[in-house]
Amino acid sequence: MEKSKQGKVKNKMTIYFKESAEVQEEEEVLTPEEIEQNAKNELAITGGYAILNLIWKVVVGPLVFMFLWNSILTNTFGAARIDYLKSLGILVMSAIALGKIEIERE
Repeated sequence: MEKSKQGKVKNKMTIYFKESAEVQEEEEVLTPEEIEQNAKNELAITGGYAILNLIWKVVVGPLVFMFLWNSILTNTFGAARIDYLKSLGILVMSAIALGKIEIERE
């Protein structure tokens, strides 16, 4: 800010523009065939993730839980060792209790 000869304060402001902000990109227009192909690809990807999610929840998750239970809780608290089916059951019951699995009532 500068003071003029009369003692008033003058505000000076400099404005800078980004050149890249001024350029607007055009939207890509898709043909119906491209839209259909994109939908098929998205469905295939979603199906793949669903399969991986199922494998994780039914195979890997209970095995990891069983290993952690048997290695930590049995030594620390003297808890009984569990097998695969018990670890899967504990995980299912905890998912139901936490509301991740909804049970429909008629």
